[in-house]
Amino acid sequence: QARAMVANELGQPVEALYAEFSDAVAAASIAQVHRARLIGTGEQVAVKVLRPEIERAFRKDIDAFYFVAAFVEALSPASTGWPNSLATMARACAVGKAGSLSCR
Repeated sequence: QARAMVANELGQPVEALYAEFSDAVAAASIAQVHRARLIGTGEQVAVKVLRPEIERAFRKDIDAFYFVAAFVEALSPASTGWPNSLATMARACAVGKAGSLSCR
């Protein structure tokens, strides 16, 4: 499935881009990592393949963070003055999660 996802994203078959493309050498809930060697240069690279639908799942998580933050801050206006207000923490989570999705 990873080969098909890479081919779909890059618009070329894996074999046209990589002289070697390994099975996953690392995996987590967000992505798998594959070792590969570029055809043109022979350079060894790591190819990060995001799991299907992970971006949608992250968006739902971030939306939930913002919803809870707004709800709590509406019930407790004093909480908006905290140095680490819930809205600030929700924004930090959104930025951190977006970084996790980067394939660069």
